[in-house]
Amino acid sequence: MPDQPSPPSSDRRARVAAWVHRWRPLLPIFVAELIALIGFGALLPVLPLFIQDQGIDTAHLGLIIAAWPLAKLIFEPIFGWWADRHARKPQMVIGIVALSVVSLLPLFFSSFLALFALRFIAGMCTAAYDPAARGMITEATDEDERGEAFGFYASFQVAGFVMGPALGGVGAAVFGGYAFPFVATAVLTFLAAMVLAFRLRPDTHVVEAGDLAHHPGARPGPAGEAFSGSELAVVPEDKAPDQAQAPLRAVFNRTVVTALVLSFGLHLTFGTYEVVWALYLVALGATVGWVGVSFVLFAIPELFMGPIAGRWVDRNGPLRPIIITGITITITGTVYALSRSYLLSSFVAPIEAAATASMMPALYMLLGRGTPPGRASTTQGLFGATGTLAMITASVVAGALFEIHIGLPFVFFVVGIVTTMTVGLLLYRTLPSAQPESAAERSG
Repeated sequence: MPDQPSPPSSDRRARVAAWVHRWRPLLPIFVAELIALIGFGALLPVLPLFIQDQGIDTAHLGLIIAAWPLAKLIFEPIFGWWADRHARKPQMVIGIVALSVVSLLPLFFSSFLALFALRFIAGMCTAAYDPAARGMITEATDEDERGEAFGFYASFQVAGFVMGPALGGVGAAVFGGYAFPFVATAVLTFLAAMVLAFRLRPDTHVVEAGDLAHHPGARPGPAGEAFSGSELAVVPEDKAPDQAQAPLRAVFNRTVVTALVLSFGLHLTFGTYEVVWALYLVALGATVGWVGVSFVLFAIPELFMGPIAGRWVDRNGPLRPIIITGITITITGTVYALSRSYLLSSFVAPIEAAATASMMPALYMLLGRGTPPGRASTTQGLFGATGTLAMITASVVAGALFEIHIGLPFVFFVVGIVTTMTVGLLLYRTLPSAQPESAAERSG
């Protein structure tokens, strides 16, 4: 009897099983990121309302909101450096557990000073987790798969941001108070910590199965099953504090500095968008409901483009995608500045979202290329702090420019990204390399 073709459902199950099998070592980080950001997002719709309900004015509200990024700006480089000298998994778990506790405390301590301190501590907890997690992804992937890995990481983040606000807003409405989002955030964040504690393998490295001969400590995956050439294996990694590690000055090589400069420019767009987008659309005649629709239009490409763009980056190297996406963001920003139609701007937003979702994996690959041995979390901490600084800068400048003219904030981020793209690429082409370039680096 001739073989019958497999039904589509079986093919889908096989593809899902293959995906889970391939990314198993990093899947706990992806899942924890999704759960934690659902919790974080649950607070977004109600936090400003909760703070004002405590009798705190708008000026002090802004200070409380700013405490989070301020703490991240200060502590991400510090915790990134620490993660490279110690085991990353305990730092990640402790940071997320502490964040869970701190997320619940505003229900009991709600003065201005208490809320400012709690938001600052929450930012510290996030700063302890983020560079350690991204450093683990960097060290757990080879260069030709790193873009895709960070693409999936970004997609899980966006999925959390999309689901979280809906959960918080609906929960607050159904249960008639602010307690639900705070409790939901604490519970989900703790659940994310448990995923990391019980499912994340400490200090693992992911390699192509065909490369196992070059890793004498390698072992096959769970249950000892055989791997095909396209699958991944787990290799133990020595993470003792005295592990050979490049000196700190080696971090500031031309490739890392270029990635930091380019990241600053990209995050100027994020900060501008976050502060003025809703005000901008309303000024053009949009309803509040349409503003919500525009955020969904922006989120959908962010959700799906990460892995696709990651594979594009893995095939072509980081420089070409950075240039193409930078030009695209410049064009969309110019459209925003000139547009007088909220519909036009809203339907241009998905194009910008696809470009930003594509640039991030390219920047992570570029950063990974320049990361010296044993400094993955250090460079990730600097990367995160640079992005936070850019968002704080954009928040202050964009808000002031919006008061003058609704298009000026977008002129600001267009000038910012063009300047940083020019400076960053010039630095990459002109500064001497600290070590001989690989063929991949020369080709971009």
